[in-house]
Amino acid sequence: AFKLNYSFEGISRTKPEQNLSGSSKKLTKDVLLQKTHEERRKRQEQRLKLQSAELLQSHIRSYIVRKHKKDQERQLFDEIETTAGIQVILSKLLFFYYPKEDRERLLRIAERLLNIQADVIQQINADKSFAWLIKRFLLLCLKNTKDNQDSMVLMKCLYVFTVDAHTFSYLVSKDYYGHLKRLLESSNNYLQETIVLIQKPFKFIHESDYLSNLVLSEFCTNFLIPSLTHNVKHILVPYIRNQRKEFPFEKLIRYLNTGFHFGKSHSLLYCTLELEPDDYEPNSDSIQVLSKLSANLYELKPTCDLTVEDSDDEEEEDPVSTEKRLLLSEYLKILNRSDKVRKWINFFLKHNHDESVLMAFTNLCHNLLLVYKDSMRKYLLLYKFGLSSTYLKRLWAYLNKNNTGQFETKISSFIAWREYHTTLSVFCDMFTFYTETLTDSETSDTSHTFTQNDLLSMSKLLKNVARGLIEVAFPMCRSSSIPSTPEVQHLYRACLNCVRMLYTLDLRKKFCPSGFWTSDKMHIPPDLARKDYLSKKISSFYGARNEEDEHLPPLSTIEQRSLAILEELPFLVNFNTRFLLLRDLCRNSLGEDDYQRLHHDLMHENVVAIRRTHIYEDAFDKISQKS
Repeated sequence: AFKLNYSFEGISRTKPEQNLSGSSKKLTKDVLLQKTHEERRKRQEQRLKLQSAELLQSHIRSYIVRKHKKDQERQLFDEIETTAGIQVILSKLLFFYYPKEDRERLLRIAERLLNIQADVIQQINADKSFAWLIKRFLLLCLKNTKDNQDSMVLMKCLYVFTVDAHTFSYLVSKDYYGHLKRLLESSNNYLQETIVLIQKPFKFIHESDYLSNLVLSEFCTNFLIPSLTHNVKHILVPYIRNQRKEFPFEKLIRYLNTGFHFGKSHSLLYCTLELEPDDYEPNSDSIQVLSKLSANLYELKPTCDLTVEDSDDEEEEDPVSTEKRLLLSEYLKILNRSDKVRKWINFFLKHNHDESVLMAFTNLCHNLLLVYKDSMRKYLLLYKFGLSSTYLKRLWAYLNKNNTGQFETKISSFIAWREYHTTLSVFCDMFTFYTETLTDSETSDTSHTFTQNDLLSMSKLLKNVARGLIEVAFPMCRSSSIPSTPEVQHLYRACLNCVRMLYTLDLRKKFCPSGFWTSDKMHIPPDLARKDYLSKKISSFYGARNEEDEHLPPLSTIEQRSLAILEELPFLVNFNTRFLLLRDLCRNSLGEDDYQRLHHDLMHENVVAIRRTHIYEDAFDKISQKS
């Protein structure tokens, strides 16, 4: 038989095999990187913990060593206090001084220094190292001065040993005025001594410009800029004002003008006005400072009419608003002092050709005009300038000089010619007041101040600006609207009032050519005459007010602008259009039966002939004293 030879050399699998080393898996590169990063983070955390522990241990060890060393020096100080020299014990006190433990030691050294004050002052001038110790000692006296009996010794040291500008330069840089401000507010026993210490640095500011700027900056920051307290307002400011020979008011004015970096502060304006000496003559710096500091004066005016009594609201008035109202009344009283206003007017008349002086006065007037609606009659300065032909002519010359024909009241350029807007706003108010006053007196008119060509140029400029302002007040889209700030609102009202005044003046003087006011075509939507459209009241920058009849669609921007022109400047629309609008308004205000009856009555009545040449005749030229 055939025999098959076959040999199997492999391993026959009879049962599953188990890998005791675990399942093998292949890690990706990202996983390996993440694992490495995590290990590195843990090592870094451990290092930071060790460093933090070492740092804490070093601080604790240094504190223990310093405390031990100070205790040794304090014990040595007590042993040699009566025998060692003043410089030795003073240096040791400055080394270990701690307020809760060493106040008595500080007082004893202060008394000892006062007993030999002549020798100490002599040594300060001769030895710089001793002068440095005295500076640090005086700083300790300043920090430990409180409202108690033993503080008198420390205050006396501050007064006696501050003998040069270097000492005050060091102390003022270490919050000298800040400590005295807190002492002034908390102390009732040392008010006079505190005020003397506040006043003393002013004696040395003439020695260095650095010290002058430092002292004035710290003085303003701590006393003049914060809200006025009773002690500052009624004690400190009057005292410094009486010491006018020692207080450098002129340097303060120059500092405020050249290095003006303070924020909004109504207190600074009040203090500047109150600290002004009686014999002080204004200059360009002082006027510019007043124009800057009065920029936010309108914020003090009440948000509502305080003369209106509300019987339903019996709550007490907000003390903050009361304080602002009182401060505003004090500003009114100070700014209306006849001697101040007379000096300001005289200074302007002497320097009216200086453009910087003109702009400073214009900014000041603009800030005052924003406070009250009738500021022209409340502030004497505005009243005087409103009747000054020189001021009006200089303002118009500036406007005419800078009017290149490219001034457009668009959003992109509104901020760019802000200075021009300010001047234009002030001029409009002044011109309106000037014209109204002279017209009422019936003794003169603007012909003595402005020529016919000036009035024509004025009318052209202001008419275009007024139309542009109406477009700005009612923008096509909300995103393009400018903020409704008090300055913008005031410019809007002042410009429109001035244009109306020019139109009234033109009816009498005839300085504009025929058809000038209606030369620009005004688009008036024909549906404005529908019921309640012409009766709507619109507000600039706010749009139409809500009325009871809400069935009509809201007004579009074009309709709002048209209504604004009809309300504010109706003479810019030709007579026929206005007559048709009035006719349609009267017709829509009547019912159908009333309209038919009125139409029937008018058709059967006699025709009335009106002489159009006499209906607008002005009697001003007839009854004028010059006629």
